[in-house]
Amino acid sequence: MTRDEIVTEAARRLGDTSTSFLAEIDKAFDFVLQDLAANECISALRKVNATQLVVLDQLDYDTLLLTGSTTPDYPIELISLRVWAWSPFSLLIKTNDRLFEANRSLDGEAIRGRPRMWRTYPNEATVQLWPRADGDNAGETLEALYVAPPTAISGATQLTEIRREHIEVIVNGLQSRNALFLDETITDPSIAWQLYLAGRDRMFARRHNSGIGTVLPAE
Repeated sequence: MTRDEIVTEAARRLGDTSTSFLAEIDKAFDFVLQDLAANECISALRKVNATQLVVLDQLDYDTLLLTGSTTPDYPIELISLRVWAWSPFSLLIKTNDRLFEANRSLDGEAIRGRPRMWRTYPNEATVQLWPRADGDNAGETLEALYVAPPTAISGATQLTEIRREHIEVIVNGLQSRNALFLDETITDPSIAWQLYLAGRDRMFARRHNSGIGTVLPAE
């Protein structure tokens, strides 16, 4: 089903397919899509961008440029960075601040070479690579795997992982976020939220387990 088809079917089940209501459903659907992607229930928002080059002597890289995204829609998550030209050590290690700073202190600020690790710092808008690239390693293509914002999914985009049996999950997700979408069968948003969580777990299980519903996602 396409995004437009999912939105239209959700609106139909909520009893209103007017233009204004469809517009409200479409906006609210972004929040449901983002939640499903963040909880690994769908992979439609996983994207690869390979337009950024490793820059000589540079520590900080702009997350938007790395992922080919545009403001104000930052990626939900930056998963990995890779330079295929450096195989078999192409995958840079994602690390925490403590480990990053420990290596930086041990190496010294003057070191230049092949970047081997990365972190987001001081926030998600900036990625740092260590060590800074020298002349032999600068200019190579830096590939970013990331989870895009839900606005990356246009109305005509096929969402193959969302099937007709998942529409009830979508509807419950919409209802749990906005009282406007509540119908006479659900008067409490918390009930819709619990139904949505149960449906989200089933979607996770279908995607990640051969035995559907046998393993639930970790908290």
